Amino acid sequence: MSRRRVLAIGLDGYEISLAESMMAQGLLPHMRALQKRSARFALDHGQARYSGLAWEHVSTGLSPEAIRRWSAVTFDPQSYKVAQVPTSAMPFTARLSSRVVVLDLPYCDLGKAPNTLGFTNWGAHDPGVAPQSRPDGLLDEIEARFGPYPATDYIYGFTWPSVEKTELAAAALKRAVDVRAASAAWLLKERLPEWDLAMVVVSEAHSAIEQMWHGIDRQHDVSGAPSAAAARNGLHAIYAAIDDLTGLLMDEFPDADVVLFAMHGMGSNGADIASMALLGELLFRKRFGRPYMREEAWAARLPSGAPALPDDGSWHFRLEAMIPPLWHFKPPASGIGEDFVYARERDYAVIEWMPGHPLSPFLAGNGCFCASLVL
Repeated sequence: MSRRRVLAIGLDGYEISLAESMMAQGLLPHMRALQKRSARFALDHGQARYSGLAWEHVSTGLSPEAIRRWSAVTFDPQSYKVAQVPTSAMPFTARLSSRVVVLDLPYCDLGKAPNTLGFTNWGAHDPGVAPQSRPDGLLDEIEARFGPYPATDYIYGFTWPSVEKTELAAAALKRAVDVRAASAAWLLKERLPEWDLAMVVVSEAHSAIEQMWHGIDRQHDVSGAPSAAAARNGLHAIYAAIDDLTGLLMDEFPDADVVLFAMHGMGSNGADIASMALLGELLFRKRFGRPYMREEAWAARLPSGAPALPDDGSWHFRLEAMIPPLWHFKPPASGIGEDFVYARERDYAVIEWMPGHPLSPFLAGNGCFCASLVL
């Protein structure tokens, strides 16, 4: 009896509770049918889930202890320098004798797995590696046949202040799922049909849920925003497209055993504000006895009390006004020149989008190199 091949479909940032609710309403028929005839397991990722490296654990088959890596961001406590680095671990597929094809599998370094075909970093939300393909030029072939990734502008979108932007993001991400489905079917059936294990990862749920979860969670701080209905409809459409992708691949490859799995989902975020903004501010006040963060006046608020932003609003620019970068300050007449301040700022500009980033030079090493810059 010949061995059956395996088709693994990974769902990044896919919230199971939303999928179960939609299945109960008959909105995800392919997944519902698969669920009824399959063995199902709820796996506990344990403390490793807090590393933010779930896909590295999948791609390598190793735990944080085995890789000696507990975060994608490295931190030097002396200089307060931070950097987000790609994976350096070998994919588990490199140890297989089977024929493997991967489609946008995050944290899969194809350079370390010469026996693995496919591509990475096409539309992944957290790719963990540079764009790669084997055979060479495969990504160019896919773009020539199916066009560029349709939702590049919304992989890390910020759309909730605007109904129109939310609708555009939802449409683009749904289109991205449809293109991903068509390209996966072509790749595995026509371009690279000789495989024993195929791993197809769908990242659009991750990109969508971060900007649209307020349409599902009624306790969300911005659930009262006008875009909530568009967000809910958008997520439903994207989940339905993922269901269609699942059905298409099951139909195209009836000889394969299907493994459908999800890596975490969505929930209330109680960590980012405390770690990215408040912690640095508290350390600064403890060291210098005065605030760095500025007061901000908000023109309007949502029913929850959360600040309401205009349609073209962004947290980034509002937080930059509240926690200004060093170049917002005029250097003092104390011998610390402008060139020195800018040079120090560039040293720390690796992940400068974090709100607390401007505070890092003040807190580094033995104290503060330019406390007098704080006005």
